Amino acid sequence: MVRNQISYMRVAAAFAVVLIHVSANAVVERDPYSQHIGHAFNSLGRWAVPLFVMISGAMLLSSSKRHSVREFYARRVMRIVPPLLFWNLVYFRLMYWGAHLSVAQAADIVVYKGGFYWHLWYLPMILGLYLMTPFLQSGIRRISPRDRWLLVVPFCAAVSACYLVWGHLLERVPTIALSIPFLSYFVLGYCLDALHVGRKTVFACIVLFLLAYVGTVAGDRALGDLGRFQHPFSPTIFVMAASVFLVFRGWFGGKDTGRATWMHRLAAVTMGVYLVHPLVIHTMRRFSVSDSSTPWLAIPLWTVAVFVVSLAVSLAWARVVPCTRRAWVLLRAEKPASPEADGAVSAVCSGALGGSDRDK
Repeated sequence: MVRNQISYMRVAAAFAVVLIHVSANAVVERDPYSQHIGHAFNSLGRWAVPLFVMISGAMLLSSSKRHSVREFYARRVMRIVPPLLFWNLVYFRLMYWGAHLSVAQAADIVVYKGGFYWHLWYLPMILGLYLMTPFLQSGIRRISPRDRWLLVVPFCAAVSACYLVWGHLLERVPTIALSIPFLSYFVLGYCLDALHVGRKTVFACIVLFLLAYVGTVAGDRALGDLGRFQHPFSPTIFVMAASVFLVFRGWFGGKDTGRATWMHRLAAVTMGVYLVHPLVIHTMRRFSVSDSSTPWLAIPLWTVAVFVVSLAVSLAWARVVPCTRRAWVLLRAEKPASPEADGAVSAVCSGALGGSDRDK
């Protein structure tokens, strides 16, 4: 059955990611008013990446499909590696062309920042989670639901506590190693997905979300460190992400139709939106004038515009990929390609914008 609730989550998370990066410009403004408005919008979307990870955990760890470890790795690695390589080349051209980086400097950026642009860290991190998934699948199903909660809640609390105390050390941790603390969200998504969520729970989660959001903004203000409570491992972000997950589960849980909807088609290209939207932001700001005098209006309008353009680019690419595949088949008609070669070409074609981003 097509789970429309998951599709709605994906699209909402992609929109929130765009909100974070559009509002980031206001956060670094010298004007205190613009800075505080930008910080408020920025904090509002910080649940986005944790929600993506929770969705992956909910779908992968509960999957009834049986694949060997080798088959699982082949599918997942080819889904991540092509876009990782392609977009690092694109953003290297955008950000570092002519910078005369040494090999050591370039390696340091790739290993510790995840890539040549700040949002690319997600790809090596999720790759690390994929590498652990086959072993988690076989182990977590042997644990009773009650014992799962006895493990995941202390784990999330420990990750959050360690971040608050030693968060500065994360800057010198290889990006792929971030998959270890992100296991908290990965398993949390699986556990929350098994819960029944009624309307009363939805209302309670909305209240919790608002309280955690206020706590995020107020915590940063109190510490004088904008961004301290915005980190994915902040306790307030844990609450925000879990609340959003449960709200979508409860609100759309009874609306699964068994067939793909328009929202499902949009959800299939959300990874493309994630990967391409910084280019859209740069291009749009280059050919337009940003109105920083009214950030409370400019930020939402810019977010909608960037999201729509990024979505259009990703949908267009999704239409180009089948044509590319058919052209490859025609070129190879006289000499049939091996299944491995066809699979590699398919992965590269779909991988440039992240494929469909569906966890099966």
